[in-house]
Amino acid sequence: MGIFVIRHGKTDWNLEARIQGQSNISLNKIGIAQAENVRKLVEEKNIDVIIASPLDRTKKTAEIINKNMNKPIKFDDRIKERNFGVLEGKVGKELPEWKDYLKYHLNKEIKDGEKIQDFFSRVFDFTKEIENNYKDKNVLVVTHGGVARGIDYYFNGIPDDKDDVGKFMLETCQIKEYRWYLLTIILILIYNCINGGTNDVRIWR
Repeated sequence: MGIFVIRHGKTDWNLEARIQGQSNISLNKIGIAQAENVRKLVEEKNIDVIIASPLDRTKKTAEIINKNMNKPIKFDDRIKERNFGVLEGKVGKELPEWKDYLKYHLNKEIKDGEKIQDFFSRVFDFTKEIENNYKDKNVLVVTHGGVARGIDYYFNGIPDDKDDVGKFMLETCQIKEYRWYLLTIILILIYNCINGGTNDVRIWR
């Protein structure tokens, strides 16, 4: 099994460094070309299932990538980008308080938006479901930068430096792959049986 996480193609708001969140911004010409360019690479992954955020930029990216594979695309609200409320459309670097909204331990409230811990909770819930229900499948997840970060932290843990959970970020149309290593799991299970241990057997790389 593998989980392949890809961020949507570029939009005009990406170019302008605007906070997109759940604003329904479409791909621009660069983003369409990015999705077309990455299509062949994805086709080589033997994808069984495609799950995408229903926002336009992810939906279009998934459709372009799926042109030749012709897999059914499932849409899931849990992998929409974080709702940034009144901050959406603003340029992040122009907001003195912007970095505070990315600090996990502060869990700062945004007017009409979503706290970071609530956001991670829904992403973790989605990822756990994929892990449990598709153990024998290769799953392509077409989503957003913040969601990709949440998926990575589900498998690898939130960094000890909780002041900066923005360190991990996929570029537009970049792919991150997570693989289930069965041999390693078998060896750990054997070790547990012999030694009475209880080691966690979730092994992803």
